[in-house]
This record gives sequence, C-alpha cells and structure tokens, in this order.
Amino acid sequence: MRVDSPTAYPMPRRTFTPPAPRPSRPAGDPFADQVALFLEQYPRGFRDPRWLADQRGQGATKRLKRHRDPALRDAQDLLARVDADPLELTAALSEVLSKTTLVGSRHVKRLQQLPADRARRLGKGLQHLLRTGSLVGYVRALAEAGVPASWPLVSAPLALAWPQAEVYVKPKLLARQAKRIGRSVDPGAARTDLDYVVFRGLLAEVRKRCEAAGLEPQDGFDVVDFVWTTLRPMAQATLAGAHQRRQARRRTEEAA
Repeated sequence: MRVDSPTAYPMPRRTFTPPAPRPSRPAGDPFADQVALFLEQYPRGFRDPRWLADQRGQGATKRLKRHRDPALRDAQDLLARVDADPLELTAALSEVLSKTTLVGSRHVKRLQQLPADRARRLGKGLQHLLRTGSLVGYVRALAEAGVPASWPLVSAPLALAWPQAEVYVKPKLLARQAKRIGRSVDPGAARTDLDYVVFRGLLAEVRKRCEAAGLEPQDGFDVVDFVWTTLRPMAQATLAGAHQRRQARRRTEEAA
C-alpha cells in the first residue's frame, strides 16, 4: 500500500494527560521580548520575505540544510515508502536527514553505516512510528541497532511527516523556552510518548502566544525555529537589547 498523504495513517489520539508543568515566576513578560526581537529581524513575522527565503528556502537558488520546505517535500517520499522493505525505509530516512540540520551528522552516519540486519530492524521500528505515532517501537529499534536515541532523531520523522500536528524536539532549547513562559520541562526526559506529549504541549502554547502577538506560524517548524532564533546563545545580547527598547517604547507611550 502506497502512502500518498498523511491521512493514510492518521495520527493516534493519545488519551493520557501529561503532568501539569510547574509554574515559575518570570519578571515582566519575557515572551514579549522574544516577539520584539523576532520582529526586529523579520518585520512581517513568518511571512517576511527574508524569513521565507532564509528559513523556509522559498525562492532560494541553492538548497541549504536549514531550509524547511524542501525537507518537508522529501518527507512525503519517506511516507510513500512506509510499506516498502524496512531496509529501504531506513535508507530513505538517512537520505532525508542528511540534507537537514535536524540531526547531527554523526547520528546520520551511524544510520548510513548500519549492517543490513540492523537497518532492517530499525526500518520496522520506523514503520511502527509512522503508522501509530508511538515512539516505543522506534526507540527500542534504535537501541537494538546501536544508534543513540536522541530527541532530535526520535522526533524528526514525525515532525517532518506531520508538521501541523507533530513537533521537533530540542530538549535544552525547549527547557529555556519553558522557563521564560513560566513552565518547566525536563531536558533529560526519557524518550517516551508521555514526555513527547509534554514537549508538544509546550510548543502548542508557544504557537498560541505567537498567534496572539499577531504572528502566524505555518507549522511546527516555524514555532521551534522562532524559539531557536530568539533564544540561541548568540541571541542573548540582542534579546536583552530588545527588552530595553520595548520598555523604552512603553514609557514613551505612557508619557504621551
């Protein structure tokens, strides 16, 4: 059976509820500073021509690993192979990931260099992931293949296949984001369905906050890339500057 669209294997409706995140008490509104910084760089938000070209790859003359749209198109080929020989599925995953920044090159090479028997077992775990949305079989297959089950490697296939519903997980980055909106997540969380739902819930809240601020993310990759753009180490100084400029504008408006 050929999978021509994500609806062929609809994502399961998880019935469990993640534990409520523990609130913290951030001063002011740190998320507003993230929005301010983002808009300073991309005045039209996620529809800004520079964002669409640099991050999504729209209109680019050369594909870069950070471009999301080509990777999403490649992922449809991955879905199309879900009923093929598991060995082919592992090879297809390696090919898709090798053209992105989602998974480190060392992990990709491990996938590419797997002996046929291990690659086939991993392909079966990947089939289970894409058919059910459950991480369990895929994480087990990675362990049996001797490939570290990092959160990026575990979450990337789902995020690429269903970018509207599923999310890409970079745990340390998302832990920083959680703290800024009064939440708490464990960056060392086990690769389980329950922990994945916690991360997915966090990014769903970030998406809602972006929308409330007038930004319109296209999908989950826009959301996680927003977090990376505003919270990566190189952005810390400019984030502080964005906070100061936002406070100055507020004082000016109040004095008017």
